Amino acid sequence: MSKGSRALWADAAEQSPALRDFLCGLFHEDTRAIYGSDEAALDEGIEERPVEQLKTLLVEWRGWMDRIGWKDGEVVRALQDGLGVNRVFRDGEAARNFMNNIYDRMIVAVRERTGSRWKP
Repeated sequence: MSKGSRALWADAAEQSPALRDFLCGLFHEDTRAIYGSDEAALDEGIEERPVEQLKTLLVEWRGWMDRIGWKDGEVVRALQDGLGVNRVFRDGEAARNFMNNIYDRMIVAVRERTGSRWKP
């Protein structure tokens, strides 16, 4: 692991520990063998967490996105090296879409469970 990769991993551990554990635990090399697809893994990951944990994940997601920004190479490296997501993204836009999908699905789950328009 390079010095830059270690720094991204350490930053995620300090700033976004729940998000890192969630993503690293779901999107690894065996995800598709275990769940069948990334979508199914995400569905199960969201379903098995209480609403308060989902809220924590959403707050950390927002903070992570604010820190990383939108530079193509940065978001891909931060996802792979920082959050431990074992996926190949064709570019930064694909990585951002991956993260935005996760956010959208978590926020829908929180709102459905609480019956509110909760925002992080």
